[in-house]
Amino acid sequence: MARSGSSAAPGPTAEARRPAALDEALRRLNDIVRQLREVLEDMEEAADLLDMAADQKQATEQELERLHRALNHLQRSRSNERAGAAR
Repeated sequence: MARSGSSAAPGPTAEARRPAALDEALRRLNDIVRQLREVLEDMEEAADLLDMAADQKQATEQELERLHRALNHLQRSRSNERAGAAR
């Protein structure tokens, strides 16, 4: 006992039945998704660079403050030496 339609070739796949305009829309959508992922990666890299720059700025400011204190200390020491020599 044969089933009806069992000997017929299978119908076209879903992709084959899709209109060309839909295929083009899907291709464009996939391109946009890819581009957005690339932009996100670029933004994450930029955020990392900004974090590193902020850390370096803070370290530089701390080093400048240490140098400023050391310079002030040297200037006070020289002033004290001169005042002691003048007596």
